[in-house]
Amino acid sequence: MFAKDVDHAVDLSRLSESATSFLRAGCHQKAFGKYVSFRSAEYFRTYCLKFKFPDTKPEHDVVRLDDKSSLFLKEAWRWISAQKLDLNDTTVDLWLVPLTDGCFRQVVPHLASSEVIYPPQNASGDFMKRLDSLASFRAPLVDVDASCLDDDSLGLILNSSKHNPGLRVSNGENMLDFARWLSKSALWSTHLKENTSDFHWARYSAAETSIAILDQSAILPEVESTQFLDASEPYLTLIRELW
Repeated sequence: MFAKDVDHAVDLSRLSESATSFLRAGCHQKAFGKYVSFRSAEYFRTYCLKFKFPDTKPEHDVVRLDDKSSLFLKEAWRWISAQKLDLNDTTVDLWLVPLTDGCFRQVVPHLASSEVIYPPQNASGDFMKRLDSLASFRAPLVDVDASCLDDDSLGLILNSSKHNPGLRVSNGENMLDFARWLSKSALWSTHLKENTSDFHWARYSAAETSIAILDQSAILPEVESTQFLDASEPYLTLIRELW
């Protein structure tokens, strides 16, 4: 993976097994200081900017990469996972997140408009992928089927985004995140939004009166021009935002 930087690499093939073991043990114990050590996250970033993304401007959240750079990302994610690096660390803030529109996004983007959504690995995620292939979205999906991402990498992205909103990766399993993503689609703005009368049963404004119900076990009567809304979490958050 770091083959282009031969000047700073120890050629272990020229060392005996005992010498190799000695060096590795010393690196684990940080016995050699800065003179001989394992590659750090800072080194990883410097190497990538110099050899893999030399023409990419840091202020660009989303870029297109050539095939060689795309192939490198698989090794990069494997290395990040093995080193257990924190994606919140600015040293790994590179264009490593593959998107369904063929672009790659910085791990931590600068702009809120660069938010993407993670399709879950289930039937609803399959639906999102099919919908994404039929309509253009201002918020593309994380390409969970990309060859550069394995299960460890996908888990790292999803878990990190749960604890840091700054990564701007929303979760398709969350109803509110899914609704926001759907509202940004060309399909919604050009077709569904113009034909909302066909979906009167799904419109909050269809009834004259709306009553929020916290107790899901309550037996409710049918009342003309009145709709009862499930106000338990997480639907309560969605109701508040819509109102």
